[in-house]
Amino acid sequence: MPVFNFVNAPYTTFKHVYNIQTPINLLGPLQLPPFPDLSPPLIAQTAKLRKYGYVINGDGDRPRYYGSFYASLLPFLSASSIASSPAAPLENTSMSGDAWKEGGIDATVPVYEIKDYLDWTEGKGIWLKSEKGSPSPVGATLRALLQAAFCMGLYLYLVPHYPLSKFTDPIYKEWGFWKRLSYQYMAGFTARWKYYFIWSISEAAIIISGLGFSRWTDSSPPKARWDRAKNVDILGFEFATSVFEIPFVWNIQVSTWLRHYVYDRLVQKGKKAGFFQLLATQTVSAVWHMATICSAELDVGQEDFYSCELCLYDSRYKLLLLRFHGIKPTRDADIIRERILHWNYYSCRIDRSCKTRTDLPSMDMEATATAIGVSVPVLRFLLCFVATIPVGFFHRFVPGSPTGKHLYAALTGAVLSYLSFGFSSNLHFLVPMLVSYVSMVVYRRRCGLITFVLAMGYLIGCHVYYMSGDAWKEGGIDATGALMVLTLKVISCAINYNDGLLKGEDLRESQKKNRLLKLPSLIEYVGFCLCCASHFAGPVYEIKDYLDWTEGKGIWMKSEKGSPSPFGATLRALLQAGFCMGLYLYLVPHYPLSKFTDPIYKEWGFWKRLSYQYMAGFTARWKYYFIWSISEAAIIISGLGFSGWTDSSPPKARWDRAKNVDILGLEFARSAVEIPLVWNIQVSTWLRHYVYDRLVQKGKKAGFFQLLATQTVSAVWHGLYPGYIIFFVQSALMIAGSRAIYRWQQSVPPNLGLVKKIFMLVNFAYTVLVLSYSCVGFMVLSLHETLTSYGSVYYIGTIIPVVLIVLGNVIKTKPARSKARKEQ
Repeated sequence: MPVFNFVNAPYTTFKHVYNIQTPINLLGPLQLPPFPDLSPPLIAQTAKLRKYGYVINGDGDRPRYYGSFYASLLPFLSASSIASSPAAPLENTSMSGDAWKEGGIDATVPVYEIKDYLDWTEGKGIWLKSEKGSPSPVGATLRALLQAAFCMGLYLYLVPHYPLSKFTDPIYKEWGFWKRLSYQYMAGFTARWKYYFIWSISEAAIIISGLGFSRWTDSSPPKARWDRAKNVDILGFEFATSVFEIPFVWNIQVSTWLRHYVYDRLVQKGKKAGFFQLLATQTVSAVWHMATICSAELDVGQEDFYSCELCLYDSRYKLLLLRFHGIKPTRDADIIRERILHWNYYSCRIDRSCKTRTDLPSMDMEATATAIGVSVPVLRFLLCFVATIPVGFFHRFVPGSPTGKHLYAALTGAVLSYLSFGFSSNLHFLVPMLVSYVSMVVYRRRCGLITFVLAMGYLIGCHVYYMSGDAWKEGGIDATGALMVLTLKVISCAINYNDGLLKGEDLRESQKKNRLLKLPSLIEYVGFCLCCASHFAGPVYEIKDYLDWTEGKGIWMKSEKGSPSPFGATLRALLQAGFCMGLYLYLVPHYPLSKFTDPIYKEWGFWKRLSYQYMAGFTARWKYYFIWSISEAAIIISGLGFSGWTDSSPPKARWDRAKNVDILGLEFARSAVEIPLVWNIQVSTWLRHYVYDRLVQKGKKAGFFQLLATQTVSAVWHGLYPGYIIFFVQSALMIAGSRAIYRWQQSVPPNLGLVKKIFMLVNFAYTVLVLSYSCVGFMVLSLHETLTSYGSVYYIGTIIPVVLIVLGNVIKTKPARSKARKEQ
C-alpha cells in the first residue's frame, strides 16, 4: 500500500496526475499542463468525473471540482454567470438526471406568472398599498429557513444509511420481501428531504423579496399569506390520505402549471377530463424532467482511475481532494486541514487493495467536509452549532412548568454536545458542574473561590492535554471551547451564591443585581449550564437572568407593550453571519498565517510586513464574527437575548444580552479602551464583574495591576500558550498607553479643537497599529512564531505603549475642564 507523504515539502513529483513527471510548486501559483487529448478511456473518465462534481469545458482545460457544498449554492446563481466565469466552465450539454442522482444540482424554484411579476415590480394588484399596511416577510422567511435547516440536518443524517447504490448491491437481493419494500420506502423518504431543503430555501428567497405574498386572511387582525412561494407541504405529503392530494402538496407550483397549461387545455369544452388527459400531463412532466440525454452511462475500471487519483480542487483554494477513488485521509489529515488548504503539509493514503469502485453517497459527511475544506469534526460541529437556532426557537413552545424548560435546555445541550464532540465531552462538562454545585451545598462561604480555582484548573488541564490551541489554529475542533463557556458559568453561579451572604451596603450594583439568596435546584442549575443556545460559543449570561427567562419574570413578564418579536433581529444576525463567513472564505487564502515563517516574508520591507500583520488579523476576526453571529441568532430567537424596551415611541425591543461583538465598533475603535466594550462583550463583562472589580479595594481606584491581572486570567482561560500570554499582556500595555493619550487629549483647552482632533486621530492610529501587531501572537500561539513576527517589525507594538506609559507618568496633566468626561 503506497503512501504519499508531502510533509514540509514545497516541491514534489506527481506520478499519477495525467502522468506528470515535472515538479509542481505547491506553495506558488497553480500551474498545470493542459488537459490531455481525450482518448476513449479518458472520455469515460470525463463522464465519471463530471458525475462526481467535476466540470469539464471540453477545450483542453483541466477538470474543476465543485462538490456537493458548492452545488448546493447553485440555485442562487444564474447559469449564465457561472458559464461566463473563467473559474467555472460548464459543459454545453448535461446529463442532468445522472447529476442529480450523484448529488449534483439543478436550479428549481417556484414557477410564477409574468403578470404577477409585473404587478409586483410595479406595486399593483395585491401589492398596492392599502389600509392593511405592507406585509412583513420576516417571520415567514425565518420559518422557511428553520424548515430548511431541519430538512438538511435530517437528510444528512439519513442519507449514509439509505444510499441508492444499495439497490444494485448483491446483499439487497438476499433480503426478504418486506425488508426490500421497507428499504424502498426509507430510500424515498430520505431523498425527499433533499427536495424539501431546496424548496424551503427557494421559498425563503421568494418570500423575502415580497413576490411570495398572495393575499390577506379574513381574520382580525388580518395576516399575510405567502402561498405563491410555497412549493411543498411536508406534512401534507408525508401524511397524504389519497394520491389525489399529492399534486397539491408536492412541487405545488409546477403541478399548478401542468394543470393550467396542459391538463385543462386537453379537455374539450363541455366534456370531462379522463385518463388520456392525466396520462398526457404526466408524460409532459416526465419529458420535462428528462432534460437532455447525451449518452449512456459509461463505467470506468479500476486502472482507468489511477491517472486521476490525485485531482486538484479549484485553484482559488489550492486544496487536494482527499476523498476520491481509493484515497483515504490519515488521522493527521483531519487535524491539519487548514495547512492542506495552503499546500504546506499533506498526507494521504491510496488503498489499492480495493478491486471495485464503490460509489460514495452524494452527501457523505467526509466528502462534504472535503468539498468545503474543513475536517469532519469541524463539519459535525458546524451542523450542531447551527442547529442551536431551531432548538432555541422550539424552547419558546415547551409546554408545562419551568421544570420542563429546564429539562429541555439540559437534554438538548447534552445531545448536541454528544453529536458534536462525542460522549466524553459530557463527562468533561460534568466535572466543573459537580465541583461548583457541591461547593455551594457544602461550603457556601468560600464556594466562589473554590469553584474558581478548581474549575479553572480543570479547564487548564484540558487545554494542556488536548493541545486545544493547536487544534483551533489548524482548523480542528474539540470540546474545550464549550468547556471554556461552561467554566465561566459555574464560577459566576458560585460567586453569586456566595454574594448572597453579604450585606447589601457592601455590594456593588452588579453584585446586588446578580446575587443568589437561595441555592438553585439541581435541574435549574443543569439547565443553566447546558442551555444549548450559548453552550458552544457563548455568550455568557447570569443564572438569575436564565431563571427569570424560564419562569417569565422580570423583563420577560407580560406587559402592555406585548411580547418582543425576535424574528427581525434573528434574521439580521443570520445575514451578518453569512456575510462574515463569505468574507472570511474570500480573504483566508490570501493571508495565511504560515506566511509569517515563510522566507519571502523576511524579504519584504517594513511597511509591507506591517500591513500584512494588519490584514492577517483583519481576516481572522471575520471567523469569530461568524461564530458569534450564529450564537447571537440562537440566543435571540429563544427569547433569552431580550434586554428591555427602548424609550422611543413606539418602543422597540433590545437584544443586547445576545450581542457578543460590535463589528464596526471594533474595526473603527477610537481608543484601545473601547475594545473590551465591543469585542467578546459578554466575556469582557464577566471579567470586569468577577475579576477586575473584585481586585479593587474599597475606597481606592483601579490601576495597572488590576488591568494586568484581569488580562492574565483571560490569557490562562484561553489556554497556556505563549501567544495567548503575550497577547493579553500586550493588550494591557495597549490599553494603558491609550489612556495616556486620552489624558493628554483631555488636557487640551476647548478653544484648541483642532489639536484635540489630532489627538483623537493619533489614538485611533495607535489602536489600529498595536492591535494588529499584538493579535499575531493570539493567532500563531507558539513563542518562536510570535517573537519572529514581532521582531520583523522591530517590536514597534511593544515599544510604543511602554514609551507612552512612561511619558504619561512623567508628563502630568489636568483636565481642561473641572468636570471632565470619564469616558475611559
